[in-house]
Amino acid sequence: MEHNNKISPNSLNPISLAFLGDAVYEVFVREHLALKGDRPPEELHRLAVSFVSATAQASVIEKLMPLLTEEELAAFKRGRNAKTHFTPKHGELIQYRRATGFESLMGYLYLLGQHERAKELFAHLKELGYSCMLLSNNKEPRVKMFNDVVRVNYIYNAGKPLPKNYRKAMEIIGTTKE
Repeated sequence: MEHNNKISPNSLNPISLAFLGDAVYEVFVREHLALKGDRPPEELHRLAVSFVSATAQASVIEKLMPLLTEEELAAFKRGRNAKTHFTPKHGELIQYRRATGFESLMGYLYLLGQHERAKELFAHLKELGYSCMLLSNNKEPRVKMFNDVVRVNYIYNAGKPLPKNYRKAMEIIGTTKE
């Protein structure tokens, strides 16, 4: 995905950053879930929603706050404090505001081209209990190069979409289809 490096994230409305950041975070979540094993689409969707809900995102940002730089914290606060004109259907308003702040942070990092920093924050979530694994059809040197950034177990030459190595990956990270 290409983006215009001439646009300063600070010049954008924080709600616009949140709109973009929501998509960025969802890509991380979908990748995380897809790499966990072969699951029916309905289950993947249900799991993805549980990660990207306002409640989940509010929880995530609370865990990441100590790791944020001053600039990242400012991006979060701009999103959190942005004026919106809606009433949450589920959860509390403060959760929605924190989630909007988190999404703004993800959009901010994306527009700055700091994809590695976003991956680093996502990797920290893994340390907090998220299980991740790379399952790739690429050869080991390419997978290892990416894995040097995220540092998880990996399987290369996986033969996707065949289920054999999905099952092996699930065994390695200690999960089941259920």
